Amino acid sequence: MLQTHLLDVNDVARILSCSTRAVYRLTESRRLPCVKWGRSVRIHPEDLAKFINEHTIEAIDFEAEADTILA
Repeated sequence: MLQTHLLDVNDVARILSCSTRAVYRLTESRRLPCVKWGRSVRIHPEDLAKFINEHTIEAIDFEAEADTILA
């Protein structure tokens, strides 16, 4: 049996530090996968983690960049 705690829009908005409307926009545009049941929208924690990872911008290692340029 599948036992997964799905997050509601309020949970996701709190995690992303954004409005619930922003979360609804992400799900409506299908940039954030969701489960819809009637008017309810729920998000798998794994899908949210994937969304966050895909939108994370890595820091630049300026020392390594300088060594590459100078070499």
